[in-house]
Amino acid sequence: GHKYSKKIARSVYYRNGREHDIVCNYNETADSTYF
Repeated sequence: GHKYSKKIARSVYYRNGREHDIVCNYNETADSTYF
């Protein structure tokens, strides 16, 4: 995953040809995962 220094990480990913906007809460040292 990617490390985020901010508590809220916002990412855009593509799934089945559609764009999704994901907002997740993380700890400052937490790793994100793809949904």
